[in-house]
Amino acid sequence: MVSKYRIFISYRGNTKGIDFARSLYRYLKEDSYSKEKYGGIYFSEEEEISENFIECIPRVMADVKYFILPLTKDFFTDFKKHKDNSVTYKEIVTALQNEDIHFIAVKFEGFQFDKELITDLFGSNSNKFLGCKQISYNYNDEMQTMRIVGDQLVQEAFITRSIRDFEKSSNVHLAFKRDTEDPNDYPYYERLYDVKKIILMNFAATTFMAGYDIATIYQSNEYLRRWFQSRLMNGEIEVEAVLTNPYSQAAIDAEKYKMFPDGDRIQKSKIIIHNLNKFYKFKEKNPHAKMRIYLTNISLPYGVMITEHKNRKNNHIKVDMYAPVPGDDRFRPSFYLLEDNLETRELYHFYKNNLMRVMQEYSMEYNNHPDVSWLLKKNIIHKAKISSNTRAHTKMAFSQCMKRKFPIEVDLLSLSDGIIVVGRQDEFREITGVNDVSQLSWKQLKSEIKKSAVIEANQIFTLSDFLEYIHGVIPVLLEIKSNDFCADSQENSMLVYSVVNKIRTYIRKYGLEDNTGKVAIHSSNPYILRMIRDMDCMIPIGQISLNFDRSEYKDVVDEVRKKMHREQLYMEIVEPDFISYDIRDLPNQRIQRLCKQHNIPLLAWTIKDGDEQETAEESSDNIIIEGSNSYL
Repeated sequence: MVSKYRIFISYRGNTKGIDFARSLYRYLKEDSYSKEKYGGIYFSEEEEISENFIECIPRVMADVKYFILPLTKDFFTDFKKHKDNSVTYKEIVTALQNEDIHFIAVKFEGFQFDKELITDLFGSNSNKFLGCKQISYNYNDEMQTMRIVGDQLVQEAFITRSIRDFEKSSNVHLAFKRDTEDPNDYPYYERLYDVKKIILMNFAATTFMAGYDIATIYQSNEYLRRWFQSRLMNGEIEVEAVLTNPYSQAAIDAEKYKMFPDGDRIQKSKIIIHNLNKFYKFKEKNPHAKMRIYLTNISLPYGVMITEHKNRKNNHIKVDMYAPVPGDDRFRPSFYLLEDNLETRELYHFYKNNLMRVMQEYSMEYNNHPDVSWLLKKNIIHKAKISSNTRAHTKMAFSQCMKRKFPIEVDLLSLSDGIIVVGRQDEFREITGVNDVSQLSWKQLKSEIKKSAVIEANQIFTLSDFLEYIHGVIPVLLEIKSNDFCADSQENSMLVYSVVNKIRTYIRKYGLEDNTGKVAIHSSNPYILRMIRDMDCMIPIGQISLNFDRSEYKDVVDEVRKKMHREQLYMEIVEPDFISYDIRDLPNQRIQRLCKQHNIPLLAWTIKDGDEQETAEESSDNIIIEGSNSYL
């Protein structure tokens, strides 16, 4: 079937004109009512024409009513000289032969209509071109320019729809969720028409943002998704979402009794954190989007989606109830409430006021960074070495810190069998005499420790046993070391996956009631941190850094890594929640200024005497200290 086009978007030459033509095409096509509102839209980059394009121009132009031209300063440069080979020239000539076509010119800075040139080019038809609708391009707000153009193009037959178009009853219509989301009776795009603000709570927020990633049932229209996100990015739509804190008892209850999506693609225990990661990544890429996220520990018996529209008569609430038995989300009780309906107004405000109270009084706003205030309350003990005669990373060291309630910083080492142990290569080398213990399995390492008789084998922990041993008594800062300095390292990915899953289990077991089970991770490798952030944005991450240009690192650290730390390029890979910096390189105005600029704390490491401690306390927010009594 041959396509009919009502709108033709042309362009020539200048990059700015081409970019605007592309943006305008996307703007028009991404409207939920694009077909009804604008009709067929032709833009050469997006259309496949089987025949020679120049030969098919008359066919393409046959039904066109609006011909749009982005006119940049150099639009007509060499136009007369090359017109016989110019596609744009042939487009305009063909368009001028159609008496029903209206020209719309988007004028960029520096363009002037040269009446003599245009008359010479287009002859008697040039007056239609010279007298066309002219719209000045707004360099400060391209979206405003596209709106003005779009307003000229709306078909006269297009009717703005109302929420009442899909309401089956003036009163509350209670049905299964399957029915209240039926694409024929309750189409999503109609519910969002002319929306200016959306407020979400509970599982509603999960399905809304993550959609098909979570379950096949939530697959949404591609144009709708692009339409919504583009307006969210440019600030036209505001979103507030109240999510269940993924590390709360409410989240655990939701996994057991509330969430049963049909065709689920991920484990239920990961649905909420998966959605929060989606929000985080969107905010990270679009910092100017009007989006606020709140986390609550309250367990509520329903999910809510409130939409506020430019036309207040369209304001409505969709409520999805929960049933505390295993089932299918499609068969949850669900209903709509209209603000502008006398019969539903009272219930509408009950649900809205209840949600606002949860948001304002019983939730915390999540501003891209998880809470790290606990890292600043007490000095952090490096390797749990609380005194000079304590052997680092041992059960005895951990016990001493737990008695004094000091947070600790410990290193992680992955063995050949994938088991992660707490400790460092040099420490295990001293105990066992094995040069590289990472080549040993956990069973072999224990055997070597036992043979050495330096310490008892039960003094060394795997990460799982270590977390169980400290059982939320003290906060812990984990350091992950990795020489695999690349973004897609399979080895790093497996290490991060294992560590993050163990931390999740730990926080849920020991960090729910009194928030004592605090855990953070720092590393000098920003790609490790990026993997952690992508997997779980609730776990605090810190960038370890120092001056690698010192002579001791001359033949040890490559130039790529040196530059990464010298110029703080790690901030482009991942914005950390804190920075851990070598005390030997402090004070450092650039690093201190960087932390203030991003509103993140600066930790100084590793302090081993009183003079270093005094310097560190003056130039950092907290210190990581080892083997000294000055902090006791």
